[in-house]
Amino acid sequence: MMQEDFQVIITWNSNPEFIKIVEKTFENQIVLREEIKLVGEERAKAINDLYHPIHVPHNSTRCTSVEPITLFMVKMAPKYKYMMRTEGYLLCNSIILDFKTQYRKEFDFNTFHCSDSIEETKKALKVFGLEKHIPPHDIVPIEKIYTIIHLNDGYYNIVPMSNDVTVQHLIGYDVNFLHQKFNLINPYDPKVRIIQPSTLNYISSLLDFGQEHDLCKIIAFKYKDKHLIVDGKHRACFLYFKGNRHIFLHEGARPCSDEIIEKSLKETSFTTHLENLHKFIYALHSRKIRFVVIRGFKTMPKTADTDLDLVIHPDDYQTFLIFTKEYIANNIIAFNVEKSFKHEFYPAWYRAFRTVGTLDDFLTNKDYQFDTYNHVFFFDKDQAVILNKEFLDYLFDNRKLKDFLYIPNELSEMVMLLCRTYIDLNGNWKDKHKARFNELKTSITKNEFIELLIKALPDKYKHLLSYVDELFT
Repeated sequence: MMQEDFQVIITWNSNPEFIKIVEKTFENQIVLREEIKLVGEERAKAINDLYHPIHVPHNSTRCTSVEPITLFMVKMAPKYKYMMRTEGYLLCNSIILDFKTQYRKEFDFNTFHCSDSIEETKKALKVFGLEKHIPPHDIVPIEKIYTIIHLNDGYYNIVPMSNDVTVQHLIGYDVNFLHQKFNLINPYDPKVRIIQPSTLNYISSLLDFGQEHDLCKIIAFKYKDKHLIVDGKHRACFLYFKGNRHIFLHEGARPCSDEIIEKSLKETSFTTHLENLHKFIYALHSRKIRFVVIRGFKTMPKTADTDLDLVIHPDDYQTFLIFTKEYIANNIIAFNVEKSFKHEFYPAWYRAFRTVGTLDDFLTNKDYQFDTYNHVFFFDKDQAVILNKEFLDYLFDNRKLKDFLYIPNELSEMVMLLCRTYIDLNGNWKDKHKARFNELKTSITKNEFIELLIKALPDKYKHLLSYVDELFT
């Protein structure tokens, strides 16, 4: 049976037209409809509690209206995707997001509010005193998932999911490593046999349809602040293998008494490369450090297809350096190497950092490396070739948010591919670069490309324009 997700839709002034749209769109899925009569400071407080940490002015129409608030709770399939939110990088229900996007064109934020995830639904129900309707589902950060190991003598051992031998062999740990770590009697016992890469890839590909599918259902129960998996452990570890930072849980019954759990539960702290990646990137967002990942983003957020190449906006670069020192001190990232390159007018800096962490041996590069640059520049032997400011401005003004990373738009990426080939690589197109250029140019005209390329190239390199015709043939 499919897991059920519950999302909340709120109309701030019981708008009749919008209420009809909700009733028609979710005709057989509405499980709760409540009219809430709040006015004045009581209303303003409830709305601010809902939107916290964002402040809603008390003189806004949402707060000053005397019309009832109408709250719907709608049952729907848990079709989730990752998105950056105020609370961080979270799983959000794409069905409710599509509904919200469609009707924002007609009704603004003073008319209605939609939850993005099950956690936001719970928050709304608490704010408006409807706790008894809170659904028994959670989206839980991966580091809070624990598994229960049932031993023959009846003793229960509880460990973080990623420290479980079953999980580790399913995400690709070497059998000899597991034998040394867990002192297995027979490392080739079928229970701990290392899964074949082809099988792993096959099962992993099945999970591309997302956690709404039955194969991904994960049952757990909550004990204090920990979520303990009692079923679906293998599915959970495959999601972990694919880079999921959060898991969608359905609460189940406790498998043993609180006394046994209390006795055996041990506090274990560990941090994965993936978790520190998210801390690093989210800090860039929260500190308003402008960045664009120009290479390595195609297979994110699961893993990086190469090192992640980040251009930091020159005006934010000193702030970025202060921030990296703090994160190095907190053992989130490690400094790798730095190098400056000669340039006529502007210092060109390359600095590389790596994530610190454990348990991510499945990553392409074993960890995440960030190659950072203080400008958009390429290498002509030992000289830095910095593209013109007009291109820098265009790159940052037109960057796109993919998952939780800013990446270049198609036109910016094409210009940088040309520069990489003819400046860095002396005109030798790599197959992957040529394929990517041809993929991108289907949506870009030759004139658009030439216009931006003229703005980007320093005078000394304007001759590269002569290669455009053949690239668009």
